[in-house]
Amino acid sequence: MAHCAPIQRRHAELSPLLKTQVTADVTVDPRIIVEDKGSSLAVHYRLAPELGPLIKNKIAAILNRAPGDKLEMLCGKAVIEIKPPNFNKGVAVCELMKSSPFAQRIPLFVGDDVTDESVFAVMPALGGFGYSVGREVAGVAGTFDGPQNVRDWLTGLCDRGGMKPG
Repeated sequence: MAHCAPIQRRHAELSPLLKTQVTADVTVDPRIIVEDKGSSLAVHYRLAPELGPLIKNKIAAILNRAPGDKLEMLCGKAVIEIKPPNFNKGVAVCELMKSSPFAQRIPLFVGDDVTDESVFAVMPALGGFGYSVGREVAGVAGTFDGPQNVRDWLTGLCDRGGMKPG
C-alpha cells in the first residue's frame, strides 16, 4: 500500500463567527444544507431551488459586511461556495499530484459544475484529461451526456483492464 504524504493546508479555517452567521442567515428552510469544509463553506439549495436568489443575496450581504476577510462567493449548480480567492479544486488537484500515490500518474477528472472548471483548466499542464458531464466545456477531452454514461464508461474501462467490480 502506498504511503500518502500529509496534505498541507494553504488556507486557514474560516472564522467560526462567519460560519455561524452564514448558517443562521441561510437556513431559512430545512432543505438548505450548509456544508462546512473547514477553509470554505458550501450552501446547498438543490432541494429548494426557488430559494437560490434569496440565499445568494443573504450571502452577498454577509460578505459585504466582512470585507477584511477577503472571501469570494462562487455560484455553482444549486450550491454557493464561500471561499478565499484562488482557493479552488484546480489548486487542490495540483497539490495532490505532487504526493504519493498520485505523483508520476496521469490525472483523469470528471465534473459537472462550474466549480470543476478550475480543474479542467489545469489538466493540460498536468498531462491529464478532463471530461464534463451534461454540458459542453471548452478544453475538455470529452463530454458525457449524464452520470449513467460516466458509470458505463468506467465499467467498460474496468472490464477491458481485467479489473473486477467489488
